[in-house]
Amino acid sequence: MRSAWIMILAGGAMLPAVWAQAGKAPIAAADWPMYNRDLAGTRFSPLSQINGGNVAKLIPAWSYRFRQDANSSDAASVSELTPIVVNGVMYLSAGNRVLALDPESQEARNGLKSVREKLINRALAELAGNALDDARRSLESAAEIGADPSLVANLQNEVAYRQQLINARKDNE
Repeated sequence: MRSAWIMILAGGAMLPAVWAQAGKAPIAAADWPMYNRDLAGTRFSPLSQINGGNVAKLIPAWSYRFRQDANSSDAASVSELTPIVVNGVMYLSAGNRVLALDPESQEARNGLKSVREKLINRALAELAGNALDDARRSLESAAEIGADPSLVANLQNEVAYRQQLINARKDNE
């Protein structure tokens, strides 16, 4: 009797996920929009290019390695992740960084110049508001996608200087 109640409760707990999945438009065959591909967690891809006959012959076409996060001492935290693919754009994340790549060419996407500018502008706004950790992360992301190194370095120096001022104020209190 107890196991029957557990099964009923478990089934009831799954209903919201099933209803949510049922109401969604089908996922495009080439997309992998979440960790398990779909809300049901099937991890099934309808693509047929790779099959039992050729899977043993696969070799890496390319790889991408994030630079280690300056705030992290764990080198492994930047090298293993699950890419998300939506509308032909592959999104990679590690720590507080996200990068959008074209999976065919490995080139950064979404108007790289405008993404760099947005990250630098965000860092400037965060710097103005003394949100130094946020500014630091925005600058790391901007550097990751090739923003002007001297501009990034100057702004990182400003972040470090403001952090020293904040620390000195705390020491004097």
